[in-house]
Amino acid sequence: MIRLLVVDDSAFARCAILKLVSACPEIEIVGFAQDGIQALELVRELKPDVITLDVEMPRMSGLEALEAIMKEAPTPVIMASSLTCKGRENTLRALETGAVDFFLKVSPAKPAGSFGSRNDLITKIILAADINRDDLKRRPGKQESQLVLRCPPPSRNSSLRIKAAV
Repeated sequence: MIRLLVVDDSAFARCAILKLVSACPEIEIVGFAQDGIQALELVRELKPDVITLDVEMPRMSGLEALEAIMKEAPTPVIMASSLTCKGRENTLRALETGAVDFFLKVSPAKPAGSFGSRNDLITKIILAADINRDDLKRRPGKQESQLVLRCPPPSRNSSLRIKAAV
């Protein structure tokens, strides 16, 4: 059984993740957190196998929480990302910091629950649970590669280059 901690300030997103993974008997949601501070407390208490973590949250952002989790209790983290350019930049920063993957965050305008989304998230959680935690401890300082994000600025179309760890 994979023990999953879901961290998101949006009740809608937490419920959507619950709905997505509830069909998988291999995954048990052991807790919900609404911000990074609560997430750190629950990581210490529950010792989850995998964490889904929203990037944008009050009190302590997902990026700050991710950094603290990787220092204190390295755990495979899958980041919840938005489709915005800023969301993509933060996702790449999260991957550099130690996140193992990401998924597109749900919203009331585009609710989760499609067959593809469900399978993608479940697969990511199962794969993340198999990651050796010792490998997570060694991740910082690994070789870098260039990733290209295509985020058009308000006035014109251009590419944004961001270094991300692989």
